[in-house]
Amino acid sequence: MSQSHYPEVIQLMQQKHLRQGTLWVGFSTLLVQLLFFINLWEHLPQPPIQTRIMASAQIVISVLVLALAAYLINNPGEVRKTTRALMALLVGTAWSLVSINTVESWGEYQSSKQIFMLGCLTVVIGWYTSRLMMFLSCCIILIAYAYLTLLHTGFESVTYYLSVVKFPLLICLSSLYLRRWYFFGLDRHSQSLELLEQFKRETTLDPLTGVMNRRGFDQALSDGVASARRFEIPTSLMLVDIDHFKQYNDALGHDQGDKGLKLVANTLSALMARQTDVFCRVGGEEFAVILSGTDMEGAKVMAQRMQQAMEALNLSHPDSITSDRVTLSIGIAQWRDEDTSASLYRKADQALYHAKSQGRDCWAVDRLSLAV
Repeated sequence: MSQSHYPEVIQLMQQKHLRQGTLWVGFSTLLVQLLFFINLWEHLPQPPIQTRIMASAQIVISVLVLALAAYLINNPGEVRKTTRALMALLVGTAWSLVSINTVESWGEYQSSKQIFMLGCLTVVIGWYTSRLMMFLSCCIILIAYAYLTLLHTGFESVTYYLSVVKFPLLICLSSLYLRRWYFFGLDRHSQSLELLEQFKRETTLDPLTGVMNRRGFDQALSDGVASARRFEIPTSLMLVDIDHFKQYNDALGHDQGDKGLKLVANTLSALMARQTDVFCRVGGEEFAVILSGTDMEGAKVMAQRMQQAMEALNLSHPDSITSDRVTLSIGIAQWRDEDTSASLYRKADQALYHAKSQGRDCWAVDRLSLAV
């Protein structure tokens, strides 16, 4: 299998498939044991002592298989290799005992061969994702099959040797192709996930600045409002506008304007200290910040840090009536219970308008948010 770019996804899929395979193997094993005991009770009400001893061992192993199968199904990611190996050994022993007891009770050697084959196929189909479990179970079953063949035929001819050899050869080939098909499917799935993730990145990132674009902002704001309503946590929205950016473009040219946009975006996005802080470009020279878990006071602190960062950047603006450097106007709004994504955005936009009307190079707070 080639190296996957999504190991955690592949691991979860393998755990899911192992859980499903264990359910199949455990159910099939216990069903065969149950059918054996029903047949034994109907046709051999007084079994010999050897049959009783082996039947008792079957019951004990069946109970252990049931317990371990339940544990593996409920805790697929926490199980050690030793526990999986024990489960595989118990399953192989269970199939071997029912096959041997079938011969001992009724002398049905051909029926026992079919049970051996059914057991190996059950293990291969259920556990082909786990080489360890498949190998151990099949080895126990094949050893018991070889022992039973030796006991009842004595390997008197080449036919019996071929009968024993072809069985494990068929099992090995079947498991090999199943595993190749399985891991090929996993690899293709991981490649599809990679392409999907790349597509999402391309559709939600601004190609110029590398930050989230308007599409990504709309989704992030919707998610932020939903989280605020569900978990009752404060959430603030900031709209940030570069003052007199059109004049900056006209004076220095669009190439320098693009460089200025990228520089401002990098400077402001570097202030986002938490993974929950979202920084986006929502327009030509307008940015937005979503601060989940942050109240109005925290948003004010962020606005001050932005102003200080722009002052430290000291990016020259040759045609600004506000300052000789690039400055920012910031509008702040805090989510209220009755707010939607659209209403929260409108409040932040109104606050931004107030900041501009106050002379720019400052921040303003939505009046309704002050009552929160």
